[in-house]
Amino acid sequence: MNRLQHRPAGRLPIGGLLLALTALLISVSACGGGSSGSEKKIKVITSLPLFADFVREVGSGRVEVSSLVPIGANPQAWQPATGDVERVAQADIAFANGHDFEPAATKVLQENLRPGVPLVQIAGDDD
Repeated sequence: MNRLQHRPAGRLPIGGLLLALTALLISVSACGGGSSGSEKKIKVITSLPLFADFVREVGSGRVEVSSLVPIGANPQAWQPATGDVERVAQADIAFANGHDFEPAATKVLQENLRPGVPLVQIAGDDD
């Protein structure tokens, strides 16, 4: 049996993550009519450092990435610090795990992203 064909509904495969980020990169690049030295970087906020590393690699020099939960911190015990809400409010796109793995980070993202800013939940919701 091919396990990849039986992914639970609501999950976004890594290809979906890549597609979402690529689409954002293309749309921002198409809108930036300035010289290559003055291109505005896409501000990306993630719930976890692992996602920040992935986005940084895919986005190369076109993204400015930060993670809410710092490296080495327990995502389930993490609480927002001063400045986290502001970083979220400035983001162009956000990525979170989902499945209540990082509840405080997900809540900060959901409550503070500007209207229309996508929140991509990697694991989705199996309910």
